[in-house]
Amino acid sequence: MSLASFVQAHAVHADWRVTLAHCQSQLQTQIAARAAQQGESAPFTLGWCYLSDYYAPAAEAILDELRLRFPGVAWVGTVGVGVAASGVEYIDEPALVLMIAPLPRESFRLFSGLQPLPPASSGFVAHTALVHAEGSTPDLQELLHELSTRTATGYLFGGLSSARNRTVHLADGVFTGGVSGVAFGPEVGLISRVTQGCQPIGPSRNITKAERNFVVSLDGKPALDCVLQDLGLDRDLPDHELSQALSTTLVGLITAAEDVPTRPGQFGADTVVRHLVGVDRQHQVLAIAEQVEPGMRLAFCTRNPEA
Repeated sequence: MSLASFVQAHAVHADWRVTLAHCQSQLQTQIAARAAQQGESAPFTLGWCYLSDYYAPAAEAILDELRLRFPGVAWVGTVGVGVAASGVEYIDEPALVLMIAPLPRESFRLFSGLQPLPPASSGFVAHTALVHAEGSTPDLQELLHELSTRTATGYLFGGLSSARNRTVHLADGVFTGGVSGVAFGPEVGLISRVTQGCQPIGPSRNITKAERNFVVSLDGKPALDCVLQDLGLDRDLPDHELSQALSTTLVGLITAAEDVPTRPGQFGADTVVRHLVGVDRQHQVLAIAEQVEPGMRLAFCTRNPEA
């Protein structure tokens, strides 16, 4: 499926109904133009809805209206203080961004606390998952780790809900707390990029032992020892303090064939940044949201908007 198969719209207005009407008009114009060029095309089945927190109190009404105006489309999304689309950002404004795609219905599954991601035995094999999460969820790290084990690759991507009034996320329903999103089968090809700036906090290390998304050793040393060293943390740190420190730590990954940063303290263009999703303190193993192999390089990092 090409990028042209997706259609997207965005608008801003104090009244969400007006904004949604503008978005619908934009989408219908693009759909009509595509139909004129390509003739009969596959129906749209999956939609993304990102709304600014001005609209958070009306999230249920917005979702109901989306279902009414776009029958047969399953919706996922979340709220933010700002939302973005191609070439535009809306910060601290009442705005809405929509995107829809004609994916085969059997190629994805929505999930939430009410509708967990099914096991592979159900007939659907989750390859990757787009996740929206409430950042204040007490067991978020454990939820993400459990979710990653339900995918074939262990790869999760997405973001945290953010609002000054009501933090919600959508997956054929409106939820507060926990996680929701959409899992994709192996037939759905995708590329994800990290949008927040990140800066390394330690050296680039060689992955010397790994399996699936578990990093066992770096530079021949236990992976947990390495992250503690780079973060300047004591090995006897209580579990809750360790979890808190690791929850804000990311990893930058470079395959053996890709670039190595030319300047200290910065990542190269081909570095991918992934979340730490778990730690096994007994075996000193780290779990990350990506498949890794020996020979890849890894650097621990933190968010830095100026990086």
